Amino acid sequence: MTTLLSVFDVAGTTVKDDDAVAKALLEAVAEWATPHPSQICAVMGLPKPIAIRRVLSEELTGPELEVAVARAHEAFEDGMVEHYLSHPDVAPIDGTEEAFARLQGSGCLVALDTGFSRRILNAILERLGWHEGGTIDLSTGGVLTQLSGSVLSADVLTSTSGLTEQTC
Repeated sequence: MTTLLSVFDVAGTTVKDDDAVAKALLEAVAEWATPHPSQICAVMGLPKPIAIRRVLSEELTGPELEVAVARAHEAFEDGMVEHYLSHPDVAPIDGTEEAFARLQGSGCLVALDTGFSRRILNAILERLGWHEGGTIDLSTGGVLTQLSGSVLSADVLTSTSGLTEQTC
């Protein structure tokens, strides 16, 4: 059987994360709540507005919740864009680019899908020099997850790629 498409997550799967996403979520909601790190881990992988809503809904309700979610999401996005554009440790996880090249060499398309917004994904792609039609074939920034409210993407890893999924 020939694999025609391999879809990868971004933070912690193909790009070094070092818990940057979890830290940014904690900072983004700090004005309204002080969640335990396990509460943050429980929402990792979800589209970030949904993750923020779940965390803040334990403290807030109604219009106050809606305002807080919007403001926290904006703070999260700003923090993540800044992190991915400037932090010295932002890099592909070892073996990622080689795995992408090997897959593409076998005729398989390589895609990235993420719960991040397109704005954050573009910052990552810019920083790493990954471009559609080059290192990757296509990417989605929260599009698939927004269609269903759940994660539709699959992390497709080969046993020889050296890639591992980082846990929160």
